[in-house]
Amino acid sequence: MDMDRPAPLVLKDMILHASQLGLAMPHQTIDAELAKDLASAGALAPSAGNDQPWKLLLHGGRLFLYHEAERSYSVLDPERMIPHIALGMFIENVLQRAGASGAQLEVHLAADVGPGPIAWFERVEGTPRPESCQWSDQLATRHTNRNPALGTELPSGTIAALQKALATTKDTRLLVVQDRDVLTRLGSISGAVEQIRFFDRQGHAEFFEREVRWTASEASRTRDGLDVRTLGLPLVGQWALRLAAKPWVMDLMRWSGSRALERPTADAVRTAAAVVLVTVPKLDLPGRLMAGRAAQRVWLQATAMGVSVHPVSAAIFLGHLAELPPPSVLGDAETRKCRELLQELRSLFNAQEQQPAFMMKLTLAGATEVRSLRLPIEDILCTSDEG
Repeated sequence: MDMDRPAPLVLKDMILHASQLGLAMPHQTIDAELAKDLASAGALAPSAGNDQPWKLLLHGGRLFLYHEAERSYSVLDPERMIPHIALGMFIENVLQRAGASGAQLEVHLAADVGPGPIAWFERVEGTPRPESCQWSDQLATRHTNRNPALGTELPSGTIAALQKALATTKDTRLLVVQDRDVLTRLGSISGAVEQIRFFDRQGHAEFFEREVRWTASEASRTRDGLDVRTLGLPLVGQWALRLAAKPWVMDLMRWSGSRALERPTADAVRTAAAVVLVTVPKLDLPGRLMAGRAAQRVWLQATAMGVSVHPVSAAIFLGHLAELPPPSVLGDAETRKCRELLQELRSLFNAQEQQPAFMMKLTLAGATEVRSLRLPIEDILCTSDEG
């Protein structure tokens, strides 16, 4: 399954690609101390499976952001849509931290996917804009909360505040569903796609063998992946998950027509207070990065208001996979099903003229006791001889 996995980034290649951009020396530079501070903030961003697909290079007074594709490789995401959105979240965190420290940054996005940086940060003169540091206090407290909902009503003004958070992000929209019947249908869609993912042998292996950390010591050693304690499962649920990790159990469930794997996600979405969808006009690289920035702003604003957030975007990601030209890595029936479910999701949100990019359920949930760890800064921040 991993024969096509990209090789890890190499420092000399990163320096070469940054140099090939032909950028003049900036008037103001990002020094090593600021770069470390910004890297620490960026690293707090969420990513699928907590794979942390980012690498930074301080070079010539600028900070270059690369996609560490080896960390986020997935057979089910050949266009790398999922890590690109996470990298957009990383960008938003960096800008928030810079603004809070009094540094005004400009971010430049690559137009297309290539071997070079997907974005770079440049320090410029001026006072940071208010929105560039509005959520800096939430960077360290933002997290995924998968705990059961304690209620179905959000505080007054929540949705308006979340939509306002997107006011200055270009071409992004936040669509909202709160109707109970529609939430139930969204739950069915989300659950069905999760089951397709787990029944797919490659999807099953990626989640159970690569993403899940079954013990606290394993999570502490790797500092990535999903600590099983963060999944919001009771003890019996954790044992059921261990059973589901066995391929022969999946074979048996697939053969019997079981829909048991649909229920956890379906119930979680059905009982949410709301589900929100970030959309963009195009899902090219700039669109994905902007979608990530927008989603992160929504998440940070929700955190500031005490609202719990749990991403539920599998229907978007597998639906996007199903819409790619054949051949698909999914089976024919699964491809048709994912395509149909994404189209229904678009209809439920009335998003026919926009591209769904990222979906989150909002709840009022109990506090989480365990949170995902992050890689050491020295693993994600590199410095060139010139830096």
